Amino acid sequence: MKCPHCGGEITLEQKYCPYCGNLNEAAQKHVADMAHYQRAYEETENELRQKSRRFSGVWVRLVILAGVILLTIATMIVTSNYYSIRSDSLQREAARNAESYTRILDDCLEQQDYLSFYSFVHARSIRPYADEFRNYECVYWAVNEYVLSYEYLMDIVCGRNAERNVGYLNTSLDSFYRYQDEERWRDIEDSQAREKYLGYYQNITDNLNGLLKVYLGLSDQQIKELAGMTTAKRGALLEDQALKLYPKGFEEGQS
Repeated sequence: MKCPHCGGEITLEQKYCPYCGNLNEAAQKHVADMAHYQRAYEETENELRQKSRRFSGVWVRLVILAGVILLTIATMIVTSNYYSIRSDSLQREAARNAESYTRILDDCLEQQDYLSFYSFVHARSIRPYADEFRNYECVYWAVNEYVLSYEYLMDIVCGRNAERNVGYLNTSLDSFYRYQDEERWRDIEDSQAREKYLGYYQNITDNLNGLLKVYLGLSDQQIKELAGMTTAKRGALLEDQALKLYPKGFEEGQS
């Protein structure tokens, strides 16, 4: 560019004209503009850095949260698959060893060791509705209700929320007494086998009645009438006996 005073060649970076010594006004404005742009650039850069740090912090937290969620889902899938695979393996093993398993189950029933029967079925993942164990289906559900009834009785005796557990006991007895109907045992085609397993059911019934007599003080007549009672009448009888013998358990449920 040319100096407006002498016409000599000067640049924007020269504050004074090297020929005439006058102030280079264009250079002065250029320096001011550059300083302005530099400040604006620095302010913008600083703002971007701050936003970037905030964004990075949020992003890191989101990445961590996503990682935790994915890990939880993966763990659930692996755990679910493990139990499924384990259960399938045990069922195949039960089918292969059906003969020896049935001897163990029958022995438990003969010895009236219903807790061991129940534990063995669950530990070996035996499916009572499978063809190899079809004869045990009704017996298994009867034992299941027997075990539940025993647990509810123990909770009542120990004073653990007696009112609630009396209700559970009554529901369990409802389910148990349904197997008095011989029609439910029709899947056992062999008549001798059917009689044998019905006999086991009667033994379980006798044991359950014994528990109710001992822990709830029911009379022989009440025991005899229990299965034929309506659910409401039986529930009222069980609650009256439990309240009479274990009143503290009802106080706990009300507190």
